[in-house]
Amino acid sequence: MRRLATRVLGIAIALLMCAGTASAYYFFVHYNSRTGPFFPIVEKFDLNSLQNNTVYFYISDTGPAALPPGDSFQAFVSEIRSAADKWNAVATSALRIQYGGLYNSASGQVNAGITVEFSNDLPPGVIALGGPVTDAGGSNGQFIPILRSTVRVQSDLSQPQTACSNSPCPSYSEYFF
Repeated sequence: MRRLATRVLGIAIALLMCAGTASAYYFFVHYNSRTGPFFPIVEKFDLNSLQNNTVYFYISDTGPAALPPGDSFQAFVSEIRSAADKWNAVATSALRIQYGGLYNSASGQVNAGITVEFSNDLPPGVIALGGPVTDAGGSNGQFIPILRSTVRVQSDLSQPQTACSNSPCPSYSEYFF
């Protein structure tokens, strides 16, 4: 019994020691080799190259093609800004996200930061999908710097969603947030 308790305690201590390296935004991981030894290289924004550790996000001025009844594009923008504020309230995160304004999707893409675009090619039931689209190429050994990311949002938000009891999810709903 004592041996089992010692093992469990040892495993718990090891897990706690590893928890400090678990960061909030390392969703994109590459490995240095296919055959090993494997060393993870994360894809993330280079905080040293950002003014005040802030990444700006820009929302396409075209807006969604259709919204649920009673919803508006201004409410949609407000909800996205609220989500960024929630991220910024996390004291342990060095990365900050700030609204940069609307951008004209017809005139070209934003060179750096995060763009929020509207798309018809997302799978049914998926409201939004995001990830890096351009990186600085190569690695500095610790991470691959992201230059730009895109969040694609369903263009027709008036369609029923499974998570919203098969009714449209307005921008003010918890599921959309």
